[in-house]
Amino acid sequence: MFSDTAAWEKIGLLQIFAIVLDDKVIGEIALNRREDDRPNERVEIGYSLIRRHWNQGLMTEAARAVMDWAFRTIVSTGFMPCATREIPVRGG
Repeated sequence: MFSDTAAWEKIGLLQIFAIVLDDKVIGEIALNRREDDRPNERVEIGYSLIRRHWNQGLMTEAARAVMDWAFRTIVSTGFMPCATREIPVRGG
């Protein structure tokens, strides 16, 4: 699916980014544009981060970088946040 950009567009997924710290993926940020947001060009930003990395400013830094990229790359008039969910930790 991830190599098929037409499939991404069909479900509204514009881009997905990994959040990496010390060479390990600790979260993700995805940009989506739902069908009802297409006319006003709004983009939904959804994110998740492993709990032990909360309250360190990592998601704020990542979100700022992604929003900056999106304003330069994707025509957008604004963002809508999506609720955070915890990523289960596997293997310690």
